[in-house]
Amino acid sequence: MVNGRISGCRLLSAVVVAAMDMCPQSWPSRLLSVPALAWVGRNLSYGMSLWHHPVVRLLSDLGVDGDWLLPAGVTAAVAAALVSYVLVERPLLRRDRFRRLRVRRPVVAAARSPVA
Repeated sequence: MVNGRISGCRLLSAVVVAAMDMCPQSWPSRLLSVPALAWVGRNLSYGMSLWHHPVVRLLSDLGVDGDWLLPAGVTAAVAAALVSYVLVERPLLRRDRFRRLRVRRPVVAAARSPVA
């Protein structure tokens, strides 16, 4: 039963994404094109997907339940995703970009050197 729900959710998500791609002037497409939401989608969505389950589980174990679990879970998951983005993801992305630039330069310089 659970696998059917998960597959249904995946299918529904794919249909929504395809519909928004086919109708870029629709209100959901325009809403998700707002710069702040686009930034969250580009930079925090992965962290939010990683952190939401442990955060909700921790809050539940701490006794947060009922009407407070959803807003507390969303707030804590976004905060954890933001912290992990700033402290882990962004420095590693910069390091990788620097490493690629550093590795490419000798190859280009060697290609330009005269052949003896």
